[in-house]
Amino acid sequence: MVARVIRQMVAVAALSAFAGGAPVAQSDRVTVSREQVAHAMQAAGFETTADQLEFLSNVTSTAGARLRVAKVTTQSADTALARLNCPARECLPFYVLVHDSQVAATPSRSAHASDGEKAKEQPLVKRGKSVTLLIENTDLRIVLPAISLEAGTRGQVIKVTSPDHKRNYRAEVLSEKLVRSKF
Repeated sequence: MVARVIRQMVAVAALSAFAGGAPVAQSDRVTVSREQVAHAMQAAGFETTADQLEFLSNVTSTAGARLRVAKVTTQSADTALARLNCPARECLPFYVLVHDSQVAATPSRSAHASDGEKAKEQPLVKRGKSVTLLIENTDLRIVLPAISLEAGTRGQVIKVTSPDHKRNYRAEVLSEKLVRSKF
């Protein structure tokens, strides 16, 4: 997994170097600041400060670009990897590391939609897709591959099954590829 992330970062760096041929003139580009990224993270529901961010490459955008958090995954106990992008070619997609033990792969409660809005949300987990099932209690944590039997949004409890379809579980959707169950 780490090798895949590194390959993606190298690809993004190569695309960044190639971006000089984009229709926007190089003089119109500005460096993306930590404060801009922190603001985008906060808007997505992550309690993050600029001091907790580490850029993996030099990132530029058009002046006044609107950053969006596309995905956040936990890398270790105190580090998360955030993928950000911009609409309408204002910037190339890029990654930043967030160093904070409080940052998880899901936004804080303040960013969750109300029940009426949840019905309209697009599912993070699609039916039939591979996911990682995290089964845990206070003393034990088990990580297993699984297949989703239902589509679900963040926080929703769905059915998943083992790859051989012999065991079924009820699990809460944490992210696009991660669901959690307790025993």
